[in-house]
Amino acid sequence: MLLIADSGSTKTHWALICPDTQQVLRQTTTVGLNPVLVDVEYVLTVLAGASALRISSAFTLYFYGAGCGSQQANSLLDRAFRSFFSTVSDVYIANDVQGASLALYRGEPVIACILGTGSNACYYDGEVNYGIVDSLGYLLGDEGSGNFFGKQLLHAYYYGYMPEELRMVWEQEYDVDLSSVISSLYDKPRPNAYLASFMPFVVRYRSHGFVHELLVDGFERFLRLCVLPHPRSRECRVSFVGSVAYYCQQELRQGADRLGLLLGDVVQSPIDGLVRYHMAR
Repeated sequence: MLLIADSGSTKTHWALICPDTQQVLRQTTTVGLNPVLVDVEYVLTVLAGASALRISSAFTLYFYGAGCGSQQANSLLDRAFRSFFSTVSDVYIANDVQGASLALYRGEPVIACILGTGSNACYYDGEVNYGIVDSLGYLLGDEGSGNFFGKQLLHAYYYGYMPEELRMVWEQEYDVDLSSVISSLYDKPRPNAYLASFMPFVVRYRSHGFVHELLVDGFERFLRLCVLPHPRSRECRVSFVGSVAYYCQQELRQGADRLGLLLGDVVQSPIDGLVRYHMAR
């Protein structure tokens, strides 16, 4: 058996599969397990709270996750997984871009992008992932992502340029006490997920001119900085995984059209693609 996991900073999708019988045995969702933002104890607590992850038979774990870009980060997850799963035989940990590439590959080179809580992109030729630019994380990068747009909305509200009709709704739906916002950003865990928690507001009001332009400009910024630097960016499909891309496809397409890029597949989560990939191996 194989346990496949796709983890962003907000959610982790798990699928236990049996390749021999081509069956998906069970699926579940937990919070995101970005090793840059959590510790071993937190991971163990999350795993313990998911009954579907209590597995009595031997299995191999394939974990594709945000923040899994260094030996130190991956070692943290490896220790937690081997401590929690008594029947795991092997643990393979790779970054979320690798997972997106495997899920989006359709037999020809693709630029695989992530637009979820965070953002990233790479060029994948079916064998090797080639990074396009270094990921700077939620503080300096993550253009076009949920936490990026969360920051834009906070700027607009507290700097006073959010349109009045949106401002009134914002004040009804969110705690606008600045000290609470600052505490969520600097004192509590997973601040990038907090910023991304404002995306439902963005999606709901994306037809409003202000939000629409915010989205198109943000997507264009991501594409310009993270996709266009690759020399084959205009020759192959630019495909996406992630809820931000999925729910804002119209604005994403407008951003791609502005730059002459060919938009390919847009899927909410790579877990189904990863299941297909591992079933076929």
